[in-house]
Amino acid sequence: MKDVTENVMTMVNRILLLCFNNMTIVDGVVKFKAKYVSLKAMRDAANLIAQLLFATTHGITLNKGKKKESAAMKSFVIAQVVKSYAHETGDLDLEELMAKSISHIRGIRDSEFWDFGKMVYDKAWALRETLPDYGIEELQITEMLADMDAFELLEQQPRLTGLELEQQRVNLDVKVKDMRSFLSNEMDPLAVVFMNTQPDFYAIYKKARKIPKTSRHTLTADELENTTGAIDLTVLAKDTMEPVLGALCGIASVEFSDTTDETGESYVDCLLPETYILTVSCPGYITATITVVLAAGEYKVLEVQLEKDLSEGDEPPVS
Repeated sequence: MKDVTENVMTMVNRILLLCFNNMTIVDGVVKFKAKYVSLKAMRDAANLIAQLLFATTHGITLNKGKKKESAAMKSFVIAQVVKSYAHETGDLDLEELMAKSISHIRGIRDSEFWDFGKMVYDKAWALRETLPDYGIEELQITEMLADMDAFELLEQQPRLTGLELEQQRVNLDVKVKDMRSFLSNEMDPLAVVFMNTQPDFYAIYKKARKIPKTSRHTLTADELENTTGAIDLTVLAKDTMEPVLGALCGIASVEFSDTTDETGESYVDCLLPETYILTVSCPGYITATITVVLAAGEYKVLEVQLEKDLSEGDEPPVS
């Protein structure tokens, strides 16, 4: 996706995450909650297009043959082992079933490949405590199903022509513009209700509405399920409580670096649930170091007050 599209999607995800984490507040304004639900549906529709474009442009469908061969090979080996086990234990029904599965798995172009492979998996998983004696570990059975699932996902991916690809890009751009318009015309007017009733929520909402200057990477499908968080930072001068412009904010562990704007604000998103060391420095002030612990999906608002560095003294007069 283009930078503008990525940034708008990130902004929308921040707003949805904020609402999701404050549903008690959102529930209090029924009309606003309805708009939240609508925005989420719009975001989900845009995500489907984005994922389709990603899959096509990265040539994932070209790996279909290799994925199927890998899944078939593992399924075939495990089916052979289960068949041998069934023969030794006298389980004729299981032996016959595995022999039938092997014949289908051998012809990997068969449309029923996944069904028979899953049958092998189910039988092998039920015997997972016994099969190590026959050379099959539990991990191998799990990997077999993972390969089969990967093939099934690829099998479901549609093939797009160049014209269809371009049309999907246009569709995505339209949906992104629709979301921006929806926020401005539908959600923002209703959010004003929170200005007096829930001022903290309203303040975070207003910050979340800004398109971020810094976004470390495109959100993945897992990250869109509220697993990543964000730090929304405001830097103030402790003596005057005025915003500090140009303060350098950094988190070395994620290679994040940004300077505050005229409102003293900085923002970083896509953060996994971890402990981060945030450093804030600015000429004329004492550097501040803050430890920030983020839970999964947490949107943390921080205010850092920088103290004047009195050790520097005044500059000598120019003669």
